[in-house]
Amino acid sequence: MANDLKKLSLAVQREVLSYESWLTATSGFRFDKLSRQSMLPTVSVYGNHKLKVDAVLVVGDNLRAAAEATDFLLHHKKMRGSYPEIICSPGFSTPAAVDFGYPAEWWLKVIMLVLGIPKELLKQHKLCFDRRDPCWNLTEFFAERRKIKTVVVFSSRGYSMTVAQELYQRIPRIRWIFFDNPMVQLEDRIFDTEDISSGGLEIDLLIGGMAHVWQDWGSFRYPLSAETRHNAPKMQPVKELLQRGYVLGLESGRDWDFFEEDAVKHIETIMARRNDLATGGQVRRRICGQIRKLIGQFAASV
Repeated sequence: MANDLKKLSLAVQREVLSYESWLTATSGFRFDKLSRQSMLPTVSVYGNHKLKVDAVLVVGDNLRAAAEATDFLLHHKKMRGSYPEIICSPGFSTPAAVDFGYPAEWWLKVIMLVLGIPKELLKQHKLCFDRRDPCWNLTEFFAERRKIKTVVVFSSRGYSMTVAQELYQRIPRIRWIFFDNPMVQLEDRIFDTEDISSGGLEIDLLIGGMAHVWQDWGSFRYPLSAETRHNAPKMQPVKELLQRGYVLGLESGRDWDFFEEDAVKHIETIMARRNDLATGGQVRRRICGQIRKLIGQFAASV
């Protein structure tokens, strides 16, 4: 990675973490219900066991979501005597250039299996996903399963706003309830997509997310509430991060246009950043090591 990506001051780190909070659905997403704006329904890992949960959706922008979902599922089994259905999905915000070695939903199932979720439950649904639009496949899946009415979503901090926008816009019949993501301390972060240090990818993807949440309102994404729009990050500090080389999250001309930047002028940086990315066997070994660390974290918390 280029030298200018290696050092972030404490002030810039705090700024980046504010972007992460803003892009987390449980911190500000609102939807229309009975002619008024309602807050996003949320649940903790301990659940709300008066609530009948039909299914759990785990979204793979950040693989930590699988461990958080496992916490919830194990507690649900203990309290109610059964598991809800489990659906694992690719990330909604993962650029095509970012390679996990295997599909993200495969890794999610590996983590959940190792942490104690029964294999037969994880093998129940084998969806094939369009990586550019996983919500399309979920739309078809839920249309065929009318008995599923309430779904708890596990999507990580910094990524769940776009997930909420798409689910509420495109599959409105489901009662979507989101896991209330706790803040993960910087020293406890493991995966590249949650890492804001020099070797991480989160800053790139947060910047991409900032462009995406403003696009396709009313067709693919539910509009941001007035409150969320008012609290949007200021543009100039984000553009300064782009100038430093955090460019992997911008995939289309519209993304670059949103920041009033020309992708052609940044092409050398884009190619250098892509060349830095681990792929194939290299990234598989890297993620296996990260998963082992995650298992250790989980074991220490239970």
